Amino acid sequence: MKINLISEDYPEGLIVHWPAAPGTGDTVSFRYPGGTSVWKVESVEYEANSEHRLTGVTVHLQQ
Repeated sequence: MKINLISEDYPEGLIVHWPAAPGTGDTVSFRYPGGTSVWKVESVEYEANSEHRLTGVTVHLQQ
């Protein structure tokens, strides 16, 4: 699933491909060389087309 992440590091958004969208209040972590960052899901916005099919998800993260 294509998800647009919004955070202070990526105010314009960062597209990621995850198997499912996290829920509000969940924590997500990102591993990178040298460490891991942990973020809390502040809100989730779902977008659908006129046929009620999911077309996008935007997740707002807060550290």
